[in-house]
Amino acid sequence: MVGEKEAERCLVVPRKALFGNNDEHAFSGFRRKDEWDVDLEEVLGKHYSFAPRKTANREDDVEYKEEFKQIIPGVVFLYQDKIFSYARLTGSSEERLVGRNDILIAGHINPVDYMPTFKETFWKALHREFEEEINYRDGYSLDHVGYVNCDVNLVDKVHFGLVYIINGRSPDISVRETDALDGSLKSCEEIERLNPPLKEWQKFVYEDFLKGYLRR
Repeated sequence: MVGEKEAERCLVVPRKALFGNNDEHAFSGFRRKDEWDVDLEEVLGKHYSFAPRKTANREDDVEYKEEFKQIIPGVVFLYQDKIFSYARLTGSSEERLVGRNDILIAGHINPVDYMPTFKETFWKALHREFEEEINYRDGYSLDHVGYVNCDVNLVDKVHFGLVYIINGRSPDISVRETDALDGSLKSCEEIERLNPPLKEWQKFVYEDFLKGYLRR
């Protein structure tokens, strides 16, 4: 672990500010952006902060503080009727995610991403994460489609996801770090045959949104 001076700082909001004192605005799974009655920009404008993670002292690490939610924007890349999926290989810096199959390309929001509005902040963080992880030379735009939340374990309890999609203009997409990641475009049938299957956020986004979106 890194020392506190080197700890990453990420955007967080108190759980009660996001979901209400009695979790009256909480949900489990995926919600389209017009199905969740919380103004996220307003909540963040009043209650956001940047908190340390991956600290030497667990008591200071927001990864272990269930009273906060880390805001995580993530994007799914689509090309025609296919979804880009990837897996982290042995040697990836994200050891807890090695071997998983994922469709969301996601990351934390750091102070360097901060912009005049949170919409711009989310976009900047997503562009940074996408370009760090993925080779894709054609232009693209982001479309915000919804939110994802799940409180089944400690990792999920401290994260809240914003879900975006990219409708790609070409199939020429690949991972940058081929020694740590493996990825390719897959049909819905191939996604459903993944071993191991999609889990938590990934499964919610696929089952509750993407499958219907691609087959409409």
